[in-house]
Amino acid sequence: HWVALCDGNAVGGKLLKELLDAKQQAAGQRLVIARSSGFPKSSQGKTNRLMKQLILEGGQRTIIQDVEWRKMAALKTFKKVHSGRELETFLLQQRPSLHLQCIREILDLDGFTRKKERSPRVNKPSLPTPPPLTPPNIPGPEETSLTDQEATLTDQKDPSLPDRVEVGILSSRQQQPAYLDISQLKRHAAFMGASGSGKTTLALRIIEQLLAQGIPAVLLDRKGDLAGYRKPGVWGQKVDFPGSVTQHELPLDNILVTLYTPGHSDGRLANLPLLPADAHLLTDHERSLAAKVASESLTGMMKYGNSQKAKGKEAVLMRALSYLMQEPQAISAYDLLDFIKEQDADFVTELGAMAKFLVELSLDLEILLSTHSTLLEQQKNGLELGRMLRQTIVDNSLLTPLSIICTKYLTEVEEFFWIAQFLMEVARWGGKNPSEKLQSVIFIDEADQYLPAQRKPPTKQPIENLLRRARSMGIGIMLGSQNPGDFDYRARDNILSWYLGRLTQKTGIDKVADFFSQSGHNVSALATQSQGEFHVVCEQKVKRIKAHRNLVSLPSQLGVDEIVQLAALGPCKASMLI
Repeated sequence: HWVALCDGNAVGGKLLKELLDAKQQAAGQRLVIARSSGFPKSSQGKTNRLMKQLILEGGQRTIIQDVEWRKMAALKTFKKVHSGRELETFLLQQRPSLHLQCIREILDLDGFTRKKERSPRVNKPSLPTPPPLTPPNIPGPEETSLTDQEATLTDQKDPSLPDRVEVGILSSRQQQPAYLDISQLKRHAAFMGASGSGKTTLALRIIEQLLAQGIPAVLLDRKGDLAGYRKPGVWGQKVDFPGSVTQHELPLDNILVTLYTPGHSDGRLANLPLLPADAHLLTDHERSLAAKVASESLTGMMKYGNSQKAKGKEAVLMRALSYLMQEPQAISAYDLLDFIKEQDADFVTELGAMAKFLVELSLDLEILLSTHSTLLEQQKNGLELGRMLRQTIVDNSLLTPLSIICTKYLTEVEEFFWIAQFLMEVARWGGKNPSEKLQSVIFIDEADQYLPAQRKPPTKQPIENLLRRARSMGIGIMLGSQNPGDFDYRARDNILSWYLGRLTQKTGIDKVADFFSQSGHNVSALATQSQGEFHVVCEQKVKRIKAHRNLVSLPSQLGVDEIVQLAALGPCKASMLI
């Protein structure tokens, strides 16, 4: 490989000269063009024509982010402090340089050449990602024989496992077990009830049994209570109740627990691209939706109002995002800023009178990136949904991922941005990896914040889109909310199963009253239910149950520092958290 750092400005010809010099010096070797900022997006001009020619000839381009420069500098300092066999062992086992995405792209370890990017994606195994970094003499995840290594993905379910999970006991004289068919979760479920009604406990009860059957789960954790699954000691507490699977029957050796902290770099980041690398392959509707959601998320963080100027800048932003989708590469907010500042001639012509907003919009984006840099840094610490939504083979063991994403380190506008992007990524992943069987579930607690009845946050359309499409993907969406009155009820046609706990507000009871109109059950009973009592509504049938507790007794909400520390430890088998 011949690596050339080409940081010159495209305006004035400096970048063109650097590219020509690099091509001459490479002399037939594979050329890697590296920059510290985004590449120009214009489709015209000598610079871009030469860039495309180099890529088509087998070259590669990569952006070395500021955080990666800092990590390289830190490693250099670290090597000056440590020496001898201890340092050699650390470097050999941990391979810290391979944690840098720019190094992996330069060496083409993951097959990131431009020719492969332009081709339809195929599920070929890539070189394993190195294990999480752990300094010498500090115990870490590698002592559990676990790494982030992902050799194979599978959506095959053990045929000996049952096709249902036990949720509680029917409220009848016989007190027979109440079951949920796993296939019904492909058509989604809602868990409604006031605080303390047990709705989250019931949802977790179902999720834990799905994990036991090899079905991965992703938990979106706003408050920090679900992060307790990563706390040492929680999986070892035995919970006994009649008719349940005992704690010892959970296959703890087969469950892989990972905690993410988007927005907090000291934990485990989970960054997402503004636009995916395969955006150019999406349908017109999907591209339009991706541009709309991304622009709404950004303008939400920039606190745009409803003035004519704000609407004009938002329209320019959406046009720019649509323009950038022609490029077969992931697009970050930094790439978007570079494109806006470049003022490509074709794009300016296309904008017409709206081009007057470009200067102000670029300034707004500059301010946004300076105040939300941790969240908007390019996807170097990005989520790999394949590791979350399918079983994974790690060290020759088939493991079922339990992924907890704690969003409490994000401001409200950042949270809407991140959740919206995450849901869009899930929809894209599911569209490329459909399954007739349930292959994973996503639990969204306090869903009324993301799918409210009156407002239209950036998260609303992505959730509605997933509820409509995820059935064919084999992805179940589980929504939790305290009051159905705050929840956009238009989504109900795409939700099959409703678990209604104690409801105390009249608006919420009125929203579900029609469920009871032909069932013989009295809707007013919802207000008098005790903890763990639910009316289950499915396909116009209503049953009363006493729900079981979940199997893992979670601690109360963890402190912000403790969550970060647990996330930094990386993935861990549940059996190591006894």
